[in-house]
Amino acid sequence: MSFPKMARALVILLNLLADKFISGIVSLPSPLFARLIACLAEAVASPVSTLSTPAASAIEYIAIFRCKAAAAGASNNQMTFPVLNPEHRTRGERIKANDLSDAGQYFAAHDTAQPNLFGDILVLLLDKLMSTSGSSMTNNQWTLARPVLPLILCAADAFVGFRSRFLNAQSPSREPTVRKFFDKVFSMLTPAITNNGATGPNPVHFEAMLRMNDSFTKDLCSFCREIRQL
Repeated sequence: MSFPKMARALVILLNLLADKFISGIVSLPSPLFARLIACLAEAVASPVSTLSTPAASAIEYIAIFRCKAAAAGASNNQMTFPVLNPEHRTRGERIKANDLSDAGQYFAAHDTAQPNLFGDILVLLLDKLMSTSGSSMTNNQWTLARPVLPLILCAADAFVGFRSRFLNAQSPSREPTVRKFFDKVFSMLTPAITNNGATGPNPVHFEAMLRMNDSFTKDLCSFCREIRQL
């Protein structure tokens, strides 16, 4: 991101492609797909909101599509699904079951090539949301928080690891209160990230979880503000 104007144009393009041509992005060879995600991660980490905002939106498109593919595979449903558009939530590209089936195979290949791809960007977002001062988060905190729920569904193990590290890093006086607030926000995801009592994706619950993303994002943003004031 050494060239700001070029970087911004690239991230806006990637956001547009993720919105309009999500199937094409997912079908890229795994090294190229990983590089695309790495570019988005670098933009999300930027303190410049004109980079981090479209990058976070692109990540949300991709993570939601992965959740849709996993849910379709779990239910073996032959219907078409709308891919949620963060900007226009009542609309969305109609995706056929065959496209979702193909996407599931592509995502499996990407995971094999780079297992922590989605987990790394989830941790990056959570670190930024929970560690950055409130004054620098007011412009696009909501947009940065939007991909968190679908990313947790994609990378449950990474979320569990982050939770442990984050709570362990709190001072003894803060830890009980932070733990209480943290679990209050994230406990709604438990059915989707536990399978037979163990941590792991449970895609049959993904559709229901995605429908609650607005309320989850609101709670997450409130939590991030509250812990900075403790």
